[in-house]
Amino acid sequence: MKFSVIASSPTLELSGANVLVANLLDELSKMGINTTWIVTGHAPMDDGAWLGERRFPIKQLPPTRLSDVRSRQRLVLDYLEAGSPCIYLPNFDFDMACAIPALPPTSRGVLIMHCDDPVYYDFVERHGDLFDAIVCVSSFLASKLRAKHPALSERIVHIPFGVEMQEHPPS
Repeated sequence: MKFSVIASSPTLELSGANVLVANLLDELSKMGINTTWIVTGHAPMDDGAWLGERRFPIKQLPPTRLSDVRSRQRLVLDYLEAGSPCIYLPNFDFDMACAIPALPPTSRGVLIMHCDDPVYYDFVERHGDLFDAIVCVSSFLASKLRAKHPALSERIVHIPFGVEMQEHPPS
């Protein structure tokens, strides 16, 4: 079955979370998987110059009233339905992640927990059960999240991101 991977984020600005998603989408595109990045914020989209050459399209949601989150979620769902079956990665895009219950049954939602910021723990507390998987970028995050939410343990996975450190780095 052919599927796509669709990520969203409120901004395209350079950040560790966006670099991870850009690298992931680029590598999946090289493998022949359809990928798209949706920018959901209200600010004009950054030019993404830091991305360099990329193999995936970037779309920005059309403007809506700032307070109209439901309309923006509907626009994201339209993209997800058009790309279904898909895997949806709401990249620190907490407002859009709450639309996951409306995904087509052939699609899945995956949360990436990028850091130890309380906003991620709070979000998982309220909405973790919506996700088919929660990917933690460190074993520390995965262990802490499993301890806080044992009912979600089977959905929590550790996929390392970053640079391997030597056990005893040079002084």
